[in-house]
Amino acid sequence: MKKMIQRESVVTLCEQLIAESKAIKENTGKHFIIQKVANHICERASEIKDICSVDKYDIYFNGKVEVGKSTAICNLFNLVDRSKFTVDKRPSDALLLKTASGRTTVCETVITQIEDDKSKIIVDPVSVEEFHVLVREYIKAISPNYNADTDSLPPEELIRALKNMLHIPSEYTSNEDRYQFLLDKFMVEHTEINQNELVNMLIVEVSKYINYENRTQIEYCCESGDFNEWLKKHFNDINDGRLDNCPLPSKIYIDIRKNDIDMGLPNFISRVIDTRGIDGGQRKDIQDVIKNKKSISIMNDEIGMIGGNADLMNIMKQVLVKENMDLRHRVFLIGLERDCELSDVPDADGNRESGKKIKTQQAINRMKKSGINFSFENIAFYNSFYGIAIASSNKKIMKICSEQYDQEKNEFFNFIEDGLKFMYSGYRKELMDLLDKVKLLEKNSITEEVLIKLDQSKDAVIVTKEEAKHQVYDLIGKLEEEIQGTHPSVLRASVNRLGIYPSFNLYATIQKLGGEEFTKKCLEVKRELVGNIKGRFGCSVGIEEVILQTLLSKIDLEYYNYYEKSRALYYEISDRGLHNVETWEKPLQYWGDGNKKYRERVTVDILREVMKKEVQKSLSKFLILDLFFDGLVKFMDFNQQ
Repeated sequence: MKKMIQRESVVTLCEQLIAESKAIKENTGKHFIIQKVANHICERASEIKDICSVDKYDIYFNGKVEVGKSTAICNLFNLVDRSKFTVDKRPSDALLLKTASGRTTVCETVITQIEDDKSKIIVDPVSVEEFHVLVREYIKAISPNYNADTDSLPPEELIRALKNMLHIPSEYTSNEDRYQFLLDKFMVEHTEINQNELVNMLIVEVSKYINYENRTQIEYCCESGDFNEWLKKHFNDINDGRLDNCPLPSKIYIDIRKNDIDMGLPNFISRVIDTRGIDGGQRKDIQDVIKNKKSISIMNDEIGMIGGNADLMNIMKQVLVKENMDLRHRVFLIGLERDCELSDVPDADGNRESGKKIKTQQAINRMKKSGINFSFENIAFYNSFYGIAIASSNKKIMKICSEQYDQEKNEFFNFIEDGLKFMYSGYRKELMDLLDKVKLLEKNSITEEVLIKLDQSKDAVIVTKEEAKHQVYDLIGKLEEEIQGTHPSVLRASVNRLGIYPSFNLYATIQKLGGEEFTKKCLEVKRELVGNIKGRFGCSVGIEEVILQTLLSKIDLEYYNYYEKSRALYYEISDRGLHNVETWEKPLQYWGDGNKKYRERVTVDILREVMKKEVQKSLSKFLILDLFFDGLVKFMDFNQQ
């Protein structure tokens, strides 16, 4: 392993660079352009300092539903009942944070190791309004007039929780039987009443029975007894809706006392987060996490098409852009291996390491094709049960090699730590280069030739701005494509929630289009501008090279800032204008009206509201494009004091 590049030494280097560049910035005897360059370097050093001042990270495990995130977390962080992790036992039975039969967890789970206090589980509940939406969807889904093509169906894990809250016996397996059971249970009279009215009556009775408003117990402490049994049972029961006073969780927090289980957290990890499985949609929550300086994002994928999961790639493509080289350091793609998948890779000849190399290259090729600014050193693999021989017939453990099992875990953590070391090493190199630039700024003055080139570059920016203004982006057409590409049942679920649903969030979709619009108008002309400026400066050396490199850095920085600003404003404007009952009044009435073409009608309504609220026009008032190019002109203007 490479010698550790100490994080603290990078921070110290930042402080030195900040002090030296600040001195030049505040030196009134220096030319205004040199002061600007020094200020840019100072701001960059401050940004690196902020990044490297983080000593502990929250580590997020992201991936599609049932990819194996929870299984990986349990094995990596010792959340395993060792008494059940033995020969002739099923390995899944030993996992403490897996729901019964290994089913999908109902929400995001945040796990923290604590030194003192009691181990406990805290539930952040689903709101009353959201819960009643789920009840309506479930009752309609099991009713006779349910239409699988247009009607929304809650995810299986939520259906499981609702069934348990309603105490529907397990022998009632069909929707028809469950519906009849509820009619009988609540003695709903249904002889001379139409189906829609009957469904509405049943929804009222079911809501009364569950009495969600009074499900207020949200904290569960382990007082005594077998901690493993307590954790497994309570986590399972909370997920499955089996605790009568517990609300449905939107997020679960688990605090584990070290004396109960030592999670073996590396010194750079603060908390472990198992995110809700990705099942389509933009997943703004995961995008925001990637941008958080205090996060490490583990993007879990299947071995077969690693680097090719459309939902994962869509999330990363929106955030990992070339103009920001910082974010990619803390994003890792991990292929989760089942059985001997890597050894069985074609052309691997039964060699696991060869399989890893083949799959790594495939992932690189796919992500390059997708245009994702990914650090390709950050691709690795993990097998939760490596070293465990499992019978294919009954899935029971035949043999355990603890050394291989532990080595697999250690290699995972070493890989993540090496990624952080690589980040620190890269920043150290960048800082040393910037210190050299500062020394050149100290010793040299600006030349007339440089000022001429800056003036020419400024003129090039003005021309480029006009070219960008002529670029056209069809927001309405693109939004129509996004909506039409959404399954009607998913769209229905989004309508029920006024446009916000994990698999289709209208405002996050419009945010994505806001970024695409800025990219369409500015990316190519920006590249041409960079080529133009490089051509004017030629093979620069000394202070001229410092000016050129600063210009290029400034262009990328401003591009990224306004790309993100465009996305954020589109989200805010659309959310403010459309996220209200009035906007969704008509689509909310479409369920069960007997008319067809549900998706088409909803699409027309949404687009009408977007145009009515002038979302695109509202954004244009912020002059994002003008601000981007005008900022560059101002930076190059050496006449401003």
